[in-house]
Amino acid sequence: MICLQQNPDNTLSVMSPQPTTTTACTLVAVSPNEIGVSPFALTLEEAQLIAASILGCWAIGFIFRELARVLSSGDETNEQG
Repeated sequence: MICLQQNPDNTLSVMSPQPTTTTACTLVAVSPNEIGVSPFALTLEEAQLIAASILGCWAIGFIFRELARVLSSGDETNEQG
């Protein structure tokens, strides 16, 4: 990460020394490696959160499917009897 400042003539120059926070920067230049170009570059915690969300959706779908099956099988037994 490189901190840049805007000069009075509207050009940009690299701040020297580089500040520890980016609040003093007019513009922050980052490399693609710092951005994380790949959407699959996840931390373990982020991957676990996504996996838990997907499993939760599957579980809810399974519950609704079983509930629909139970309710529809109750109608069949009343018609047969």
